[in-house]
Amino acid sequence: MRYIHVSKEEFSLIKIDDYKLFLHCSVYPPSEDTFFVFDSIDIFFSSLKFKPVAEPCTGSGFISIKLAMLGANLLASDLNFLACYVAKENLKKNTLYFNVNVVCGNVLDFVKKESLSYVICNPPYFPEKVKGIDRFLWWDGGEDGVGLIKKLISSAKYVLKKDGVLLFLASSFTNLIQIKIALAENGFLLKQTITKDLGEEELILFYATKEI
Repeated sequence: MRYIHVSKEEFSLIKIDDYKLFLHCSVYPPSEDTFFVFDSIDIFFSSLKFKPVAEPCTGSGFISIKLAMLGANLLASDLNFLACYVAKENLKKNTLYFNVNVVCGNVLDFVKKESLSYVICNPPYFPEKVKGIDRFLWWDGGEDGVGLIKKLISSAKYVLKKDGVLLFLASSFTNLIQIKIALAENGFLLKQTITKDLGEEELILFYATKEI
């Protein structure tokens, strides 16, 4: 296990490597997919200094911590008010809290047109039909697991500058063909994917650039 639970109350404290995270039971805790995105960021970016970056669906803010540490001018967001509260506290605890804003909102609806260089997201990606998965908001990607991902892609087209980067996660349970179609229809070029085998499931990280 990479993390240790310190408390099992409604609010709890966990330790992940050298990071201490404050959590709430309604907020998606750092898990295998979180760690995969967190670690993969180093493959794509050595520095994000002063770059305008958004991380929608921030959850606990663990991925945002990495982005802030790389110097991003960061906007983190989540629909869950408690997630926004938790993410803000965790950014304060683990980084120098500057050039960072945490807001409660729906994906990228409130971001100005062509104002971002990067959008990085670990969205809900499980289809409704997948059995044995708790129907928490943090899991539920809608029909075929692409409901929120499609919205993410169309929103990213609007807010990213030309040549801006969209980096997001999906699963082998997600309809990957629909994701590729959505990227192409919205003017994105899929440049690279990275996968991680979890046994019954495979995680797929998509790296795409806005071409138009």
